[in-house]
Parts: sequence; structure tokens; C-alpha cells
Amino acid sequence: MLHEMFFKTSVFGDFDNIKPTPEVIVALVSEFADFEVIPSTFTETNSGIPVSSVTNILPPVVTKNRLRLSSENEGMDIFIFSNRIDIGFGPKVFAGFSEDQIRGLMTTAETVFERLFIKYIKSASRLALNTATLLIDLQDEQRIAFLRKFITDKSYFSDPLEWSTHLMKREPIKLNENPDTLNVIVNIATTIGQEGKDDKLRDFNGFSIDFDINTAVENTAPRFTLPEIKDFLNQTVDLKKKLISGLTSGIE
Repeated sequence: MLHEMFFKTSVFGDFDNIKPTPEVIVALVSEFADFEVIPSTFTETNSGIPVSSVTNILPPVVTKNRLRLSSENEGMDIFIFSNRIDIGFGPKVFAGFSEDQIRGLMTTAETVFERLFIKYIKSASRLALNTATLLIDLQDEQRIAFLRKFITDKSYFSDPLEWSTHLMKREPIKLNENPDTLNVIVNIATTIGQEGKDDKLRDFNGFSIDFDINTAVENTAPRFTLPEIKDFLNQTVDLKKKLISGLTSGIE
């Protein structure tokens, strides 16, 4: 019923010098030889910068070539932006990741961050975890029970064809014993799709549950090193698991 379909962790900071030069590419392919990474590039732009409140004029769009490292064996993609590093994983089967596999992904991500931070003497100013979960193959009564957590049976939209909700909460956290603040964001929506191959396709419908758990943006000091990253991943993965359990309770 629950399928863990995506796991991504990100660190924010100054990573501008880890760029796709021949020297950097050769060094990182060697550094991650055990992961059998394949280097490539992607285009980064500054188009996401908000309009200035003073001039109301957008800055000119600037593009940069940045470095991507992919590992087919690990199902891993590493995107090294100028101001963040994303490490993303997608499952090889529709059943998604098992709990043991998720713990393995955390260890792999920690290893990647450790090697990059040591090699280039880096730290991070923010941390984030993004996950995507499918809740599918529900009986009608289970689907309605899930909706009733958000929509009353008296509502005109008590049994909607399409529906979504966005929830956010801010709460304190300690990372390696240092106080910080988490933004806990979840987007829940109805979803439909197909899985399988060729003539073995099957339709499914249900709900997508996407989490974005990140440290608050107000503190931009480069204060996070590997101990904080490990603590962040352990706490946020456990928190996400607890929240998913609460959201799906009563519909088994």
C-alpha cells in the first residue's frame, strides 16, 4: 500500500569551485571509484532569483555548467550546484525502497558528503530532506477514511475526483546538541498512474505524500559539518516515518 519512491538529501553552501573542469572531474571520478560514477554536466541558471523590491527589475539570466555524477549501481545522482549539493535516489522496482534500503541510502549520502567536505574543506548553511511516497491500491472505504482526515463528510467536496493540500509546521531541533529550527512541509494529493511494461501495464490510483523537511533559512552561517548532517538525516527520516504512520493510521 505504501511505496517509498524517492529520497533526496541536500546541503546548501558555497560549492562554486567544485565545477566540471578536467582536474575536478578526474579527481572525483577517482574519489568515488567504488560507486562507479559517470560524470556529466547540467546547466544552472539564476532565473529563480526573486524580483528586487527596490527596482522591480529581474537581473539578467546567467547560466553555468555544473557537475553531475551518476551511479547506476547505487541508483544515485549527485548534482553539484554553485550553492547546494543534491544527492537523489530512485528505486529500481515499483515496490519502492524498503526501510533497510533507506538506511543504506542515508549511509551512502553521508559518505558522499564526507568525501566532498574533506576534499574541498566545506561546510553547509542549510540541510534538507525530500521524499516521495505513494499510498495506493486502496479499497473505497480506505480512500474515504484517508480523505476524512482532511475533509468532512458534510463537505460538498467530501469525495473529490482531484484534491491536494499543503501543510507546514516549524519546530525546534537539536543537531549534534546545537539548537536549530526545522521547517516540516508535506504536500498530499490524489494521484493516478500506470506501472509495468508493454502489455502488462496496470492502472493505480491513490495519494502522493511528498515531504520537504529543512532547516530554517534565517540562519545562513556555514555551521553544519558531517556530525550535524548525520544527526539531521537520522532525526528527519525518523520524523517522516512517524508522520506517515500517523497519516495512514486507521485505514489498514
